[in-house]
Amino acid sequence: ALASVLEEDSEDGADAVDVDPEIFFTSALSSDFERASDMSQYEKYAYENAMQYMNIDSCSCSSDVKVKAGNEHLMKAVRRSALVRSLFEIVAEGDSYPELAQTALASNNLNDMMTSNGSHSKDTWRVSMRQYGGEAKIEKQKQYGKKMRSPMQEELRAINQMEKLFIEFTGPVDLKDPDISLYLFEGLKGKGRKKILARLLTRGANTSAIAPNTRICVTNTTLCPLAAFTMCNVARVKPGYRIFDPFCGSCAILLAASMIEPSVKIVGVEIAHNGQVNRDNVVKDFTSRNLTLPAAIIRGDSMSEDVRKAARVAVGDEPFDAIITDPPYGIRETSEFCVDPPLINLVRCIAKDRARGDGQRLLRLGGRLVAFVPNQ
Repeated sequence: ALASVLEEDSEDGADAVDVDPEIFFTSALSSDFERASDMSQYEKYAYENAMQYMNIDSCSCSSDVKVKAGNEHLMKAVRRSALVRSLFEIVAEGDSYPELAQTALASNNLNDMMTSNGSHSKDTWRVSMRQYGGEAKIEKQKQYGKKMRSPMQEELRAINQMEKLFIEFTGPVDLKDPDISLYLFEGLKGKGRKKILARLLTRGANTSAIAPNTRICVTNTTLCPLAAFTMCNVARVKPGYRIFDPFCGSCAILLAASMIEPSVKIVGVEIAHNGQVNRDNVVKDFTSRNLTLPAAIIRGDSMSEDVRKAARVAVGDEPFDAIITDPPYGIRETSEFCVDPPLINLVRCIAKDRARGDGQRLLRLGGRLVAFVPNQ
């Protein structure tokens, strides 16, 4: 996701630069506390990796240039990521809450919320506390696999001790739907007993918006939205991309692509008839979410040269920038197991079209093919 954003913003253009971000993740939570003794190894691993510190040294490019990834790049990348829930920026640290308030004031990291001409001086805000590991109170429920809030009394006590900071904010408080959310973290790994003040920068992709139970067109084996978004990011979907799904079904992948980048030009091919995959309902799934409609949803076999030609014609008779698909292997479906895997046949078709010359390419030079492959 970050590579896509950086390539999009590179001055050389998306086709000329191939960005490889050097991102380092380290666990921000530890299972080294007494009440973690009843966790399984899997639960400990999941808990420790549920929150991570992220550091980006640099991003190498095909042009041997180092690209700096700023907060705007990170926020844009997270908003299209299905596997990231939230992105926070650490504002200040302190051994106590009064010290944390002083450190935050000295850092000037929240000045935009304080001065009358600050960019967020009129925005609504709220403060929430989250306690982890040994810092969590003994009466609380387990800190893994649960949606947690810290005790209200602890939260109010901390906020009162940080009065010198919060009294400087010029915007009103909104506890339900604030413009700015600040968090007080206790018990983060590597911070000892320090108190952490962090600012929520953005949230991850709203994958539930295309969950199967919200869709008008639903098939027996609808692709999980998490997988659809992840595949689009692996394909590095960018503005104006021409995207083809040769086994589109109910169009989970094309819906995700349209959510990530509204300017994409998308085409799907599905061999099933309308009694199995109702194309009118597929269109309604796009229009009801105000998403860009597919340039075409073609009924036919994508192994057919004529069908692939029709797919190209739908996007101006140009090759596709990315082919993203979940082929029907016959494992999750009720049909018999595929002796001749459809993905292999698709690759053969791509090769045949390429051999006929640039004017017949299905996938452009440098384009990406991303396919969901079962592990059985």
